[in-house]
Amino acid sequence: MTVHTDRTTAPSGGVATRTRTPARPRRVLMWHVHGSWTTSFLYSGHTCVLPVTPDRGLDGRGRADTWDWPPNALELPGEQVRGAGIDLVLLQRPHEIGLAEQLLGAVPGKDVAAVYVEHNTPRGAVPDTTHPLAGRSDIPVVHVTHFNALFWDCGRAPVHVVEHGVPDPGPLYTGEVARVGAVLNEPLRRWRFTGTDLLPGLAAEVPVDLFGMGVRTVRGSSDCPGHDCAHTRTCPSTPCTPSWRAAGPMSTRSAGRPWGCPSSRR
Repeated sequence: MTVHTDRTTAPSGGVATRTRTPARPRRVLMWHVHGSWTTSFLYSGHTCVLPVTPDRGLDGRGRADTWDWPPNALELPGEQVRGAGIDLVLLQRPHEIGLAEQLLGAVPGKDVAAVYVEHNTPRGAVPDTTHPLAGRSDIPVVHVTHFNALFWDCGRAPVHVVEHGVPDPGPLYTGEVARVGAVLNEPLRRWRFTGTDLLPGLAAEVPVDLFGMGVRTVRGSSDCPGHDCAHTRTCPSTPCTPSWRAAGPMSTRSAGRPWGCPSSRR
């Protein structure tokens, strides 16, 4: 994407973030699935059409309530999507192919360009991790990590990797806090899916600060919205940078489970 000029907006946290102006702006149909990823994508400058339903359910959340999205995030009722001049369908869940066809009256990958962004790691035995789009070559699969690209069997689908990022808040790093930062959403519930099982060993050697949604169940941690964590300049004693250090080696098999390790994966 070619960038000509920048305009500045300020997401929650008060730090200005530049929204790009693409050379050829597109109108992208997408669903509000992952708030932080969508926030980053919106700063591409393309108009993102977000379907909204009266109940704001999983298939119609529209604009986010917890993020300050720029004005190119356009919320539209389903009946107005067909006339919105969509150039590209950005899929993130398998059933969205059917949703898009219903809203647009066009088949993604055939009648209208489409791309599938895969946020998740595969589940089940590695040799059998066939991606839902593996049988078709008309919709590229874009992984947010190289690990996902390696472990998913995408078959005939073209595969690309665009790593997960965040809007650049500018030069904030000072090096004054001698700690490791880990950013995980719902680290105990998701456990090995997010690599949470690796953290006790790391915390036994170095101080670790844990950020993300749903981390209150971890001893010594507290929830911290992504935009606040990205912009904080404070020390680990503040609520936004929770102190999390092991008193000694912490194993998932330790009897005390000192920071709330689950006894089984959920």
